[in-house]
Amino acid sequence: MALAILSQPGEIQPVYSIQKYELYDAVRAGNAGLYYQLDITIDGETRYIKQLPDENKKAIIDVQTILQSFFESNIVVHDSLLLDNSSGLKSYDIVAHSYVGATDSSVTVLDKWVFNGVDLYNRMWDADNYIFDGDGSNNFLTKWTSPREIHLGDDLFVQFLQGDFGTYESDFTGLEITKYDFNGDTSTHEIILSLSTDPSILSMNIGPNALNVDSSISIDSSTQYYIVKELGGDSVSLRVNLVTSDTRYDEYYRFYYTGSLGETEAFNFDLTPSNTIGISKVSYVNDRTQRAFGTTVRDSYVATSNWMCEETSENLKELWITPKAELYLNEIYIPIIITESSKQILNRKNQKLINYTIAYSYAEEYSVQAQ
Repeated sequence: MALAILSQPGEIQPVYSIQKYELYDAVRAGNAGLYYQLDITIDGETRYIKQLPDENKKAIIDVQTILQSFFESNIVVHDSLLLDNSSGLKSYDIVAHSYVGATDSSVTVLDKWVFNGVDLYNRMWDADNYIFDGDGSNNFLTKWTSPREIHLGDDLFVQFLQGDFGTYESDFTGLEITKYDFNGDTSTHEIILSLSTDPSILSMNIGPNALNVDSSISIDSSTQYYIVKELGGDSVSLRVNLVTSDTRYDEYYRFYYTGSLGETEAFNFDLTPSNTIGISKVSYVNDRTQRAFGTTVRDSYVATSNWMCEETSENLKELWITPKAELYLNEIYIPIIITESSKQILNRKNQKLINYTIAYSYAEEYSVQAQ
């Protein structure tokens, strides 16, 4: 076979990352009219990229922009413990060609996987860190590193890769939950899961209400915090602190947003809210009386967080740049637009006590009467 693929992406990659295929036809490298082609098949559709050889008679073709067009960011919420979120994971196949006239040499690559994530600066992603394969240091699909702080009634979601991806095989066996009460009592509980080996992204609700479906767990107001990890010891531990609501306010503002690995993250802004409306209208005179029409309203809000540690401040960096966010308020998920145009990421060197405000508006149109 004349054509060879000299380099290619790994079996599973964030779709917003370099997806380069290096092609070389050593037998026909000196032939006039040589060109290379990639056929990319994803979601039942096939797209084509043709490229002339470079000065070394090779072609380096990056397919990431084609793959990205098949993804959309979503916020995944659910009451149940487990939900299949594999719409955020897609496989694709490659057929590489080298053509001289009508003569074709080809190589096929099957079952590459991409998900709706970002490889920041194209140097941060390592699939070994996110596959539950027994080494005890594997991560859920999140960049969050500090303890989560939630209220007792909040949902909390984590996503993870599951199944056989070829070189990588993840075998998630269940959850171990260790509960720590204010009186010093501790208890450990297991949730055993039997999952398919088909490649997938699964979402898990590790909020108190979802976990308490197992009556032996009983996370309640006597619980100070609990720790969640993969049952087989394959994962890092997630600590969840339970905090009380500030009694000065009738409600708090819980924001769900899409993180950089396509996962659903959440954070509470517990303190002072404010609401401002921006009004634009046109006035005219009719029979010596002024009237207004064409009124439009921009309904803007600002919420304030409680104090936080430096690590949480850094973790919140993804909130300001998220492609999709929702406000959970009065048991309704409300789509919002975060209107921050810049944000200083605070640390203890520039701010001794750290907290943030978040400016946002509702994504739905604000309707007013015409006259």
